[in-house]
Amino acid sequence: FAIYEREIRDLIRCLAPHKIFGIEAWNEANVIYEWQDDFDVLLKMQRILWDAVKLHSPSTLVLSPSTTSWDFDFFHKFKILCAYHTRVKS
Repeated sequence: FAIYEREIRDLIRCLAPHKIFGIEAWNEANVIYEWQDDFDVLLKMQRILWDAVKLHSPSTLVLSPSTTSWDFDFFHKFKILCAYHTRVKS
């Protein structure tokens, strides 16, 4: 994840002066042919994005990965994983 982290930090640093309202880590993450990894990887990407945004553009909203529809199973899995990692990290 080192290359992804460096690229995201550089991108956010460049965009920060333009007053970004919100940014999303991954669009349509529930589409199997678009996203072929697991939730742990998605969460790691989300955390890297969150850290970079809060460092360089603290007022920017960090949005959750979106889905193509009302995919409640995806939302539930992502919510559970986020809650677990939040407790483990703190």
